[in-house]
Amino acid sequence: MLRALRLGDAGLFTAPLSDPDTAVRVAAVRALVSVDAVAELARAAGADPSREVRVTLAKVLATVDAASEAVHAALAGLVDDPDALVRAAACTALGTVGCPAPLADRAETALADPAWQVRANAAPALSLADRDPAVRALAKAVTDPNADVRKAAVLALTRHRADQDARAALTAATGGSDADVRVCAARALWHRRWPPAALERWAHPASDPRRPTFEHVQFQAYAAVMSDTSGRAALLRRIRAWLVLFVVCLVLSGVTAFPLVHELRWAEAALRAMSVPEYLPGLMGWIEYVRDGLDTVDARYPFMLYGTDWLAFAHLVIAVAFLGPYRDPVRNIWVVEFGMIACVGIIPLALICGPLRGIPFWWSLIDMSFGIFGVIPLHIVRRDIKRLAALSPNPWAVSAT
Repeated sequence: MLRALRLGDAGLFTAPLSDPDTAVRVAAVRALVSVDAVAELARAAGADPSREVRVTLAKVLATVDAASEAVHAALAGLVDDPDALVRAAACTALGTVGCPAPLADRAETALADPAWQVRANAAPALSLADRDPAVRALAKAVTDPNADVRKAAVLALTRHRADQDARAALTAATGGSDADVRVCAARALWHRRWPPAALERWAHPASDPRRPTFEHVQFQAYAAVMSDTSGRAALLRRIRAWLVLFVVCLVLSGVTAFPLVHELRWAEAALRAMSVPEYLPGLMGWIEYVRDGLDTVDARYPFMLYGTDWLAFAHLVIAVAFLGPYRDPVRNIWVVEFGMIACVGIIPLALICGPLRGIPFWWSLIDMSFGIFGVIPLHIVRRDIKRLAALSPNPWAVSAT
């Protein structure tokens, strides 16, 4: 409660660290984090007898002050903790603080830990260290007996894939015994646009019948993702092109709703100049009827046109909403779906309200066509966004660049 209310200080929260109840000590650790009590947390890291408390300390130390020497010293001690779960949590924290030179040696040593959880957490931390020692240690970890450790080492080497030794280790990993590790290694090499001979058998299943079919499918799909012509970039360009077309039409529909009286007069004059009354007298009669009505409203009740001004404004506001899917299609697909629902809603509106307001049925068909022609590009956009989400390793990260 005191931590939540920001009423305590380091001295107040340090006393519960000696409480016999583990839950109380864990709460005290979290309270000390809220007041940035680096020294108190560092001292507690090597003194508490409870594994749960030490794991909590390992997780929170790096979030208090990643550059503090006291934090680095405490983490170094936790990496040597007798409990494997504490050591694993400490290795994760090494990555949070950036694994500076004094701690890089600890992370490298942790790659030889008897517990695979420790080794798997040490690999990502070591990837943040200097390239030469990191690549040398991670290349050895690629041959670890545990598949999770091998996968962690491969993913860590991806950060250094420009290094020749890292590429050699990744190439060797494409021939390992675990399918997941092989796919991760192939992805790392493909990122570099570096197609060594080791990848040829992935692209052509018949050349290596020993590889399970699903691995080739995974690799082929990832290759498509990484291709600018057939992957995400092309889909994103097409989505944005359709959205721009839809927004332009929406803006035009809104802007043209402001000068209705003048537009109708121009339209009537243009139709007469084209001799439309001779061929389509019904259309001309309807245009004249509507123009007379608007002239009367404009002359005697101009405030009625304020309603169409709001209609125009609504079109423009809805157009602005589509900036969301333009910037981040996957996250904002709901805007596209909202637009599709609005387009579909035009049809029942025209069929119900049209007769009630004395609108000819053939004119209601024209109104309904706006909904039909509007839903088509939005349907295409929604379909492409679904494809984009399926191709993206992290769908929520597809945003404007």
